[in-house]
Amino acid sequence: YTGAVRKVFEPEKAEPILNKPASDRRLYQATTLPNGLKVVNVQDPTAVTAAYSISVQVGSYDDPPESPGLAHFVEHLIFLGSKRYPDPSGYDNFVSSAGGSMNAYTASEATVFYTEVQ
Repeated sequence: YTGAVRKVFEPEKAEPILNKPASDRRLYQATTLPNGLKVVNVQDPTAVTAAYSISVQVGSYDDPPESPGLAHFVEHLIFLGSKRYPDPSGYDNFVSSAGGSMNAYTASEATVFYTEVQ
């Protein structure tokens, strides 16, 4: 599992983020993936869970007039299977098996997905 993550996010290529309060002991890194996605990685040695959040700058304000609710509908489609987890409950089962949870919401100007595991 860790190896798969390292193929996508290569910490050795990430730039450290140093502009933070002196009392903040976490390590922050930023990089841009080959597909253009900007990533900020936060490492906290005192954390008891691992989490991620993805914010896409598309929300309900972007719905076409003829399709109100489209952004929210697509939000739900994201969880219904992928190449790695083709079963509609596959990703949810994977996250649950690690003691985690996931959810998402669609706001007016963004759609946010998040997952936390133990």
